[in-house]
Amino acid sequence: MSAGYIRPSILWHLHHTGGASVATLARLIGRPSETIGRVLRTMRAAKQLAPSTSRPGLLELTVKGIDAARAVDISQVEGSK
Repeated sequence: MSAGYIRPSILWHLHHTGGASVATLARLIGRPSETIGRVLRTMRAAKQLAPSTSRPGLLELTVKGIDAARAVDISQVEGSK
């Protein structure tokens, strides 16, 4: 999988699960947690995701992240099959 698929994959999985941990995203996408973590940091800085307020340890999409997730094409998503 190309690194260019990680961000759309994160957006898609978070949008469809409602929230996930770094470890869960790494398992779903098939990349190391460290790699996922680096992408998540840039997404947090872009205000696309935030820690869950109701489920500790999980990340959720913000309104900006939901908008970005809606633009993801399924062909860009790893682990969606």
